[in-house]
Amino acid sequence: MLDLTIRKRTGFTILEVLIALTAALLLMLGLARAYKLLGDKITERQSEMDLSLRLRDVAIRLRDELRRATCEMTPPAKVESAEGYLVYHEGPFTDSTTLLGSVPHPTPRTVTYFPDSRVGDIDDYLAFTTRAREGAPFLGFIPRGILDAKRFMEGQMTQAEVNLYDTSMNAQAAAYATDLVPFYSNVAEVAYWTSPEWVRNADGSLLYDQSVPDAGGNFTLHPVYLDRNEDLMPDRFNLHRRNLLVRPDLNLTPAEMAIRNGSGVPSPTPATWNVPTIPFLQPGNGNPTLLPVSDVNAANLAIFPQGTAIQAPGLWQNTGSAAAQLTASPHWMTGLARLQQVMDLSISRVTDNWSIPETSALTVGTYGMPTAILKANSLADLTRPENRFAH
Repeated sequence: MLDLTIRKRTGFTILEVLIALTAALLLMLGLARAYKLLGDKITERQSEMDLSLRLRDVAIRLRDELRRATCEMTPPAKVESAEGYLVYHEGPFTDSTTLLGSVPHPTPRTVTYFPDSRVGDIDDYLAFTTRAREGAPFLGFIPRGILDAKRFMEGQMTQAEVNLYDTSMNAQAAAYATDLVPFYSNVAEVAYWTSPEWVRNADGSLLYDQSVPDAGGNFTLHPVYLDRNEDLMPDRFNLHRRNLLVRPDLNLTPAEMAIRNGSGVPSPTPATWNVPTIPFLQPGNGNPTLLPVSDVNAANLAIFPQGTAIQAPGLWQNTGSAAAQLTASPHWMTGLARLQQVMDLSISRVTDNWSIPETSALTVGTYGMPTAILKANSLADLTRPENRFAH
């Protein structure tokens, strides 16, 4: 007898499994895309928030420092008032004259040459002197030998500290004197500016148009900036802030150094005996010696770790004489960049006002010119433009 009973299925066919698997994969793909979109949005929002926080921090810092500016905003400031300065330099570029940042290979006199500008006004410069908030002084770094020179002069160093400058007791005395250490001030010279993002070699050095130096080891052309779309403008700019601490109390005169050393200072003359200058505590076999940081006699061989003197480079006059007071430069900024790489101190060159008496009718080539003598600025010094950072 036939059994015609219809039995129920207990599983799925291959087709049903494939359909279900396809649906599951589509669902997973949709979820993955949704999560990707969500992740991209979160990343984008985080980037926007990070940029917003950075810009806000810069804006808050700038507003706070400007509120504490030391001088009146209505020039001219008087040297006698010792107010410092505030300067805003308008560079030649503007929003309308910067080359556009969106058209590759721009050609002059075409309709697309100046349609827009993603670069804007990129070459302005803001610098001023300002006071720190109470309890939050400005921080900078300076070679230990400069900071200790004043303490050594006033007898504030312990014998153990002095022994660290004794080459017979400390083989690393020269390196110890040039270590960068923190120092503080309630007043600082602050500068804001932008610069292109430069292309760098594998070792981190700048890439130049002419990558081979000349016989003197100098590069004659300009460094290369990042310009992937070749629109003649940098693709990226960096905002820089430099604060240089105002510490005129660090200055000493050659006469004071001679008294502490028990001997003379290299090449002093009566005219410059009382000219304040930046001192450096040079290690020696026994007691250290106070020397001017701008000693052109090359006696100060420890200001840099490689043991070279800090001779003032540039177009100096009367090079046959090694005395600092007998040399002068046509520019107040000559050689300062090298110094400001190793110290956050507001410095400038001393102007020659001693080579002839004020009542004399004689003309001397160096009179009124910047000399190789360096000093730490005061607010009164910074009232004069030639004493300011990167003026």
